Amino acid sequence: MKFTKKEIFWVKRNEPMILQILEKRIDDLKEQILDVPDEKRDALINFIKEYKLGIGIIKELGSDKKVEEWTGI
Repeated sequence: MKFTKKEIFWVKRNEPMILQILEKRIDDLKEQILDVPDEKRDALINFIKEYKLGIGIIKELGSDKKVEEWTGI
């Protein structure tokens, strides 16, 4: 995923709030996991993993590491 300099600047500026929102959402999903039928539970777990991946991407963008070389993999 490629980000423009404007997008990177916005993420850096809003990183704490974005991370806080994503963490709250993960906590909500974790609370709901036992209410989900067994056949759909794997999908919810994968969804939580995607949120955590998003948190990792945001932290990488917020770091002072040279962003142009980062691929997210």
